[in-house]
Amino acid sequence: MQLRRGTYADALENLQAAIKLDPQQYILHDIRKYPLEKLLGAGGMGCAFLCENKNRLIPDKWVVVKCFWENLSGTIDEVFKEPISMHQVAGDYVPKPLDYGYADVLNQARAYFVTEYVEGAIDGEAWLNKYGKMDLKTALRVGLQIAKGLEMSHQKGIYHLDLKPANILLQTSDVSVKIIDFGLSQVAPSLVSGQKKSGLSGFGQAIFGTWDYAPPEQQGEYGKPSASSDVYAFGRTLYRFLTGLSPRHFSPRKLPKVPALQELLFDCVEEEPSHRPSLTELLSQLEAIEASQDGELFDFEIVTVNAKGQITERIRKEARYQTENLGKGVELEMVSIQGGTFMMGSPESEERREDKEGPQHNVRVEKPFYMGKYPVTQAQWEVLMGNNPSSFKGKNRPVENVSWDDAVEFCKRLSEMTGKTYRLPSEAQWEYACRAGTTTPFYFGETITTDLANYDGNYTYAEGPEGVDRQETTELGSFPPNAFGLYDMHGNIWEWCADSSHNSYEGAPSDGSVWEGSSGSRRVLRGGSWGYNPDGCRTARRLWGDPCVRNFNVGFRVVWVARI
Repeated sequence: MQLRRGTYADALENLQAAIKLDPQQYILHDIRKYPLEKLLGAGGMGCAFLCENKNRLIPDKWVVVKCFWENLSGTIDEVFKEPISMHQVAGDYVPKPLDYGYADVLNQARAYFVTEYVEGAIDGEAWLNKYGKMDLKTALRVGLQIAKGLEMSHQKGIYHLDLKPANILLQTSDVSVKIIDFGLSQVAPSLVSGQKKSGLSGFGQAIFGTWDYAPPEQQGEYGKPSASSDVYAFGRTLYRFLTGLSPRHFSPRKLPKVPALQELLFDCVEEEPSHRPSLTELLSQLEAIEASQDGELFDFEIVTVNAKGQITERIRKEARYQTENLGKGVELEMVSIQGGTFMMGSPESEERREDKEGPQHNVRVEKPFYMGKYPVTQAQWEVLMGNNPSSFKGKNRPVENVSWDDAVEFCKRLSEMTGKTYRLPSEAQWEYACRAGTTTPFYFGETITTDLANYDGNYTYAEGPEGVDRQETTELGSFPPNAFGLYDMHGNIWEWCADSSHNSYEGAPSDGSVWEGSSGSRRVLRGGSWGYNPDGCRTARRLWGDPCVRNFNVGFRVVWVARI
């Protein structure tokens, strides 16, 4: 009764009194080696004590001793599956196992095992009770550590199968993570019979996973538990940390408004195991989401125009960005772009549409990424490459007269300088970033004017007016950005993408990745330029170029994905 109420001090006092009366019956572990100090917790499988260490073979002053309520039948390897498993994966994210044995050695009864004590740590449920739900930054940091710990264990062929906040130890000082109760669930096949949780003892229920966190396959559905079972429990555990709510009624709407995170956790808790991400995919996406939350905020104004190109709305927005210091006072600003889903290509009704802009197809850009706030400038190019090939000079103008091969070399040098993986955007990333949630020909609306972008204003699009023909590039940032905070996506210079050219979207990838494999060697260009008519500036407009050719209409911008 005291354990159910959580009055652990009273329970410990009563246990110590019982041990004095009948040590043979009530002792739960070797108290000569590990004298009782404090009852840390109790559950369906057993209890855990903080003990002073008197074992000379172990240097630690304090240890944790875990004792089982029920006698476990089976071989030593089966009974002590957890410390054996923990020994293989112990390290940054899993406590070290130190010892194991039986309280009743003669009868091999009342098993226990000993692990390191993580001083200053509390379990995830205690954290929630003390501090409330986690902010996004903290939860992502915790989630990444859990995922890394699981990835390490899965590489050894070891699954947890009872992951939940109560089995996550968190340092209150820096939220470093240790995963506990590792491998207890793996003894299920040899220690407990039956498939469904209903009717099982408290021990059996713990074996098959805690109800709110256990996937269907641990409740008798969809086959045997596997690595994806831990992914399911991870999704529910992180949901609990982020919302403070029970994951029993999982709702993405309760999560922070980060679409990539909402989609990721929703995928984790898919009932069908094969529909869940692998741990490698999970870790990769978490790293990208965390990276997208770093940096500083900047604010900007976006505009919307009517069919005649007149501004009808101005809205203040903000976005997050990071800055790379390239040296010599030159910086590169990279804007955070959340992953998401969009319709790529143009509808057949769009004016001046070309066949290669179809068929329209749904694309899910799975990973958040960073994209250059502007095309690469002449100053940035000169710092890394040592020259300036541009026809229209100006440190804050876009570099042009660069081939696709030149742009790839720039990305290589930038990656070497920063230790990050910079590259040209995929065509899907470019269009997704340009649209910024819009479906119109331009991110401003149904038409465009030379007050909004730099193109040949002798020509018009739809009902838009004639304008200025500047006949050269302009300083970057001279025109309004889109809703993601990206400038000069329409006009100024065509921008190289990583993809090979394809004459339609038949067979195009649906995940936003680079599309290789066309018969020719030409590469994709997007965005239009100062020397083209407004039709070339349409979001869906596609152009090809030979990778070795340089032209004063052509430049590029870069992207960075946290882990590719």
